[in-house]
Amino acid sequence: MWAGECEGAGTGECSRGIPCLFPPAAYALSTKQVCGSRSTSGPFSSPIVRRAMADPDSTPDTGAASPVRYGTDAFDRALQALHSGEDEPSTARILFHGGTRETRQQALAALTRHTTANLHQFRVPSLLNEQRMQTQNALRKAFDHAAEESALLYFDAADALFTHSHVDTPDGDAERAVPSTVEYFFDRVLAYENAVVIALQTQRHVDWAEEHVHLVVRFE
Repeated sequence: MWAGECEGAGTGECSRGIPCLFPPAAYALSTKQVCGSRSTSGPFSSPIVRRAMADPDSTPDTGAASPVRYGTDAFDRALQALHSGEDEPSTARILFHGGTRETRQQALAALTRHTTANLHQFRVPSLLNEQRMQTQNALRKAFDHAAEESALLYFDAADALFTHSHVDTPDGDAERAVPSTVEYFFDRVLAYENAVVIALQTQRHVDWAEEHVHLVVRFE
């Protein structure tokens, strides 16, 4: 399942210059981008918000579902149910809450048996930069190259999305006219046509993100 570690893996940047966690095959550049229309006359309306307004059923509704705990029969049943429904298995969006890196990797391995062994992993802090555009470019490259290979995408330590700030963040009304890092990331998650797994530790971040995923998996 694993390719060899890329050159410079310990530094957070692969030999191709893209912040990374594991295999070099996961980091080629791409010029494709998924963009929503931006309003220049009023507050920014994220594609997440616009999609929900246009079609309330277009985003997963997990609010009524209890999270499942990893390593239980409920976890196994949830994976089977998730990939036996009407939706294509490749479109699953899963949130890992808590746990150690080792246990999350074990759960990820179980997931690949239901999706694909082609796995692209990123540690989110390595994708974040001082400038907003640099961060969005790094995120775009991660999604675009994974899409070219129909890969399962895994973002570890994603709490950093909620706490990171950019030196070029606009003030006041101007800030509402552009997507935040979190909005941009989840716009890309919802647009991605294969499976995505996001690992979070903080409960309030999970509370915000869980409406955009199909399954929440909790760890001891």
